[in-house]
This record gives sequence, structure tokens and C-alpha cells, in this order.
Amino acid sequence: RLAGAAFLLVFLSAFISAVTAPPRYRATARLQIETQPPAVLNFREVASERRLALRSEYYRTQYEILRSRSLARTTMDRLGLWNEPAPGDGSGRRRGFNPVAWATGTVRRAVSFSLRFFSSLFASPPPARVSDETRAESVAIDRFLARLRVVPVRDSRIVDVTFTSRNPNRSAEVANALALAYIDQDLAFRRQSSRDAFDWLRQRIAEQRREVETSELALQRYRETHDAVSLDERQNVVTQELADLNAAATRAATVRIEREARYREMQAAQDDPAAIDRFPEVLGNAFIQQQKLRLAELRTRESELAEELGDLHPGLIGIRSAIEDTDVGLRAEIAKIVDSVRTDFEIARSQEQELRAALERQRAAALALNHTGIEYGVLAREAESARGIYQSLLQRADETGISSELETSAIRIVDEAEVPLRPSSPRRGRTVMAGFAAGALAAVGLVFFIDYLDNRLRTPEDVRAVLGRPCLGMLPTVRAGASGQPPFSVDESPPENFASAMRSIRTSLFFSSAEEGCRSVVITSAEPGEGKSVLAFRLAVAIAATGQRTLLVDADLSRPRTHAFCRRDRAPGLSDLLVGQAGVEAAVGETDLPGLSVLTAGGESPAPTELLASAKFAAECASLRERFDWILFDTPPVQPVADAVIVANRASEVVFVVDAETTNRRAAAAALDRLAQAGARVAGGVLNKVDVEGHPYYYSQYYRRDYRRYYQRG
Repeated sequence: RLAGAAFLLVFLSAFISAVTAPPRYRATARLQIETQPPAVLNFREVASERRLALRSEYYRTQYEILRSRSLARTTMDRLGLWNEPAPGDGSGRRRGFNPVAWATGTVRRAVSFSLRFFSSLFASPPPARVSDETRAESVAIDRFLARLRVVPVRDSRIVDVTFTSRNPNRSAEVANALALAYIDQDLAFRRQSSRDAFDWLRQRIAEQRREVETSELALQRYRETHDAVSLDERQNVVTQELADLNAAATRAATVRIEREARYREMQAAQDDPAAIDRFPEVLGNAFIQQQKLRLAELRTRESELAEELGDLHPGLIGIRSAIEDTDVGLRAEIAKIVDSVRTDFEIARSQEQELRAALERQRAAALALNHTGIEYGVLAREAESARGIYQSLLQRADETGISSELETSAIRIVDEAEVPLRPSSPRRGRTVMAGFAAGALAAVGLVFFIDYLDNRLRTPEDVRAVLGRPCLGMLPTVRAGASGQPPFSVDESPPENFASAMRSIRTSLFFSSAEEGCRSVVITSAEPGEGKSVLAFRLAVAIAATGQRTLLVDADLSRPRTHAFCRRDRAPGLSDLLVGQAGVEAAVGETDLPGLSVLTAGGESPAPTELLASAKFAAECASLRERFDWILFDTPPVQPVADAVIVANRASEVVFVVDAETTNRRAAAAALDRLAQAGARVAGGVLNKVDVEGHPYYYSQYYRRDYRRYYQRG
């Protein structure tokens, strides 16, 4: 129902809006915006130089200018739109009262006011109104801009200027007027920029003229003072001499290095005959070569005589004396050659030193002349720069004067806005379809949102997720009978679907544990009113129907209900048994159902928790286990009192009842934590009061109409 109401609200709102909305016409003028005007002249204009270098920033700036209040004001002035009635204000031809239109307008105004109010709480403050705008003018300009759209065409220099109005002629007229006003504004800006630049250039030319005169006078005084008329020629001569001396000094240094290296090598190899023979001075000396041949012959002769004669033979002694004299002469000649090389090295070193000294003197003279030339050059460059700037300013002033007279714009109208033949809105078919889709989305979204906020345990999956144990079954909601109460007493039969669900829970409980002997089960819940007493009674009836000895104990001593279900008196019962006022035979009574016994709550007790925690209760429970196959305890809820926790500690297992309409996850989890702290074993949960017909979304996979027909046939 809620989803249907949401769908109808959205859909009917869209439908009424589409039917009652007045027609609006949209006209579009197409402009082409270039970064620079056409190149009519061969020089750039001042206005084009001031445009932004980045193209994207430039175009965004132009789009904002098209949406500006100043351009809107200019357009409204030209067309006289200040006194034009606002759309929808009731001006013009009177019409009959339309209740649908009135209701739609009222809703629209209320929604608009609410949106403006809430947005004003979080939005930044609106921009301050222009000081020369009255309140009425500001409102008129706001309305004008609200109907204006500037849409750039992607990947192009084209932009569409669109204006929407109830009058088709007015929409085309405003779009064209805005485009013309935009072009005129651009031309006015360029003309004003040229005028401002021309005035600035005139002032700057006068200042630059004085700078030129000052720099040229300073240069002339320096020429007269330092005789700098032929300074360039003197610098050329000194520079050439310095270059020649530098080249000569370099060559002298090269010769000195070569001769020094040759001298060092020969000096090191002087005592090594094999090494000294490598030098050209030695190889080219005829005397040295003759002495080497003679020395070789003497050594050969010495070796021959040494084999034939003894070492003291006079001939051998004479040959050895000749060898020694020849070797001494050879060494003396080599020493002379080394001395000559050393002399060449010293001469080269002396020449290098003389050239270095002359180079330093020439360098000092060049530096002195350069100092004069530097100051002269600085003054000359200053004068030349001042003249260049002056000439450039004169040329630029002439160009600016010409460009100010040339009215060209970088903006042109590609297509003028034409009078629209059909209204652009409302598009009734599209609006109705959009309302249908929006209503469907709103309905589905509302359902899912409410389901997301719902913290109740609705399905068996929810029970399993919270308990960590299986869901033993679900019990459907049972409507009240003729007596005004659901048929749960011992002499009444519940509906077949309820009885079948109870049998399913009984079967799940049978297979939840393999324990043999008497099984004691605590039936409890998290909070009051979740149906634990009904479940305990009907489960006991279902178990007894299988032929097993079953005892139902009403352990809820504060708010007992079992005696009402069994049509018995409350006393004697459990409290009387625990205080010793009645025995087991008197307290435990039989019912009209075979195999089912009941132990009611008994008389009122001031301290029920202490009775359940007593040793007497533990002893009586042990005694009852010997007489029955099943003992079911109907205990109070876990959260309000500790009775259920105490009894659960003494029982073999716990069945946790969950109300599908009221129990939330946090309450169930807290109750299970208390049971876990008491060491109770939870066999599983039972989802009670399941409204299958009211919430088919949750339970369609568990209960179907086929099942109901099956029960009825059975």
C-alpha cells in the first residue's frame, strides 16, 4: 500500500504538471567565437593581445560573459523588458478558475519555497546585488537569466544561446538581441582597449624621448673625455697583437715541452746502449756508428783469442785495452749529444718565458683599453636600446591608432534565432513516462529503504544469523475466534496450518539432539508478548500426541498462563511445591489429552527468582525427569528478569521464540548473550506470529496457496 501510494503521488504529480503546464517556446541563436578577429591588418591589435593565452580559459570566460547580468541588463534595455509581466503572475487575459492548475501551482510553489529554504541553510550566501540595481530590476534580471541557456557545442567554436518564453516571437527576439549585444560589447571593449593603449603609448613616447636624449648626451661626453672616437680601431689592433702573441707563446710552449721530453728520455736512457740507439741523434751520428762497429769487432776478436790463449796473454790484454778505450770514447760522444739536446731545451724554455712576458704586457694593455671600451659600450648600448624602444613605441602608436578605427570582432552570428513553430515544453508524453518511471523508482526505493531500516527478525535466515543456530520452524498468525481470543486452549483446535507448523517444529526439535532419556526444554523469548506461552502449550500438546509422557511446567511465576490454557486452577502448583505446601502428586495434574501432564505456577510468590534458584527446584526437576520423557518449561522473558536464565541452566536445551512483528536484532542478541553466560544450550529458534498474507514479500518462499489447499483437503 505504501509503495502504491508513493507511485500514485509521483505519477499523478507528473501527469497533472504535464496537463496543466502552459506552453513555452525556445529559440536558439548560434554564435561562432574565435580567439582573435580576422587578420585584416598585418599587425596584431591591442585587444587581441590581451586575450587569455589558454584557449579553454578564454572560452569559459566568454560563456560567463554571455550569462552576465550586465549583458542581460543591456538586452532588457534595448527590448524594454522591464515592464513585461512575469510568466505565471496572472497578468494579461483573465481566465476562469482552474482548481487543478491552482492546486498544482500551490504544490509547486510550496516545494520551491522548501528547497530554497533548506538550500539557504547550507549554501554559501548569495552574491551581493549590483549597487545601481533596484530590487525590482534585480528580480527581473534573475527571471531573465533563469530562462537563458548558453550551451557550447562540443569540440567546436560554436555556442548556442537559447531563450525560453511563452511568446514565440519574444523568445527569438531576445535570443537575437542578446547575441547582438554581446558582439557590440566585444567591439566596445576592443575600442576602449585601443584608446587606453593609445593614450598610454603617447605618455610613454614622451618619457622615452627624454631617455633617448639623456643617453645620447652621456655617450657624447664620454667620447670627448676619453678620446673614444677611434676606439674600435685601437681595440682591433691590440686584439690582433694579443692573438699573435698568444699563438707564438703557445707554439713556444709546445716546442719546449717536446724538447724537454726528448731531453728527459735521452738522459734516462744514456747508460742503456739498447735504449739510446732508438734516438735519431744517435742513429745519425757517423762517429758513434763507427765506434760501435769497431767495438763489435774487438769483442769478437777477444772471444776468439780467449779460447786459443790464456787470460794473461799479451795479445788478449791489448785487445781488452782497446775495447775499453773504444767504449770510453763512445760514451763521451753520447754525452755530447745529450748535452746538445739539453741546450736546445734550455733555449726553448728561454724563448717561451720571453713570449709569456710579452703576452702579459700585451694583455695588460688590452685590459686597460677594454675597461674604456666597456664603459663606452655600456653607454652606446643604452643609447641604442633607448632609440630602439622609442622607434617601437612610435610604430606601435601608429598601429594602435589605425586598429582603433577598424571595427572587427572575433564573434559572428552563424544562425539567427527563428520564431519557433511548436512549443518546446511541456512534452506531455515524455513527462508522463518520466513520472511513471520516477513513481516506480520511488515506490521500489521506498520499499527497500523501509526494509533496510527495519531491524526486526523477519525471516528464518535472520533467526539463523542472530542465534547462530537453526530455525526450528515458523508459526503463522492466528486470528481471534468468536470469543475474541485465539483458539489456543485445551478444548479448542487451532487452524490446520498452525497445527501443521507446530508438528514441523516438534519434528525439528526431535532431531535437534541425540540425547537419550528425559529431555527438558526451556521455552523463552527476549521480551514479553512474543508468544512463548502459547508455543510451550501447543508444543507440549504436539509432543504428547506422539505417545510420549510430557510435562508442561509453568515457570513464569509472575505472569502465568498455562492454567488458563488447560482450564485448571492456578494452585496448587510449582510455587506450592517449592515452598513445601503441596506434594508432587497434588501439584502435577493430568489433562484431558492423553500423555500430557501440567504443573501450573501455583500461588503467588513474593520471590519467584529465589524459589527457582533454590536446591529444592533442582531436586524436584531431577525427580520429574524419572517420570516423564519430555519436560517443557514456560519461563519469563530473558530481559526483564533472571528466571529464564536460572531455569535454562538446569535444562538440557532452550527453544528461543522470536516475534516476527516486534523482536529486533539487538534485543535478541542481548538475550542470547545472557543465556550463553549461564551455559544454556540453544537448540534453535521459532519465528512466531508470521503474517503470511500481510507480508508475502518475506514468506512467499515458505508458505504458498498450494500448501493451504493441501491442509484443507487433509
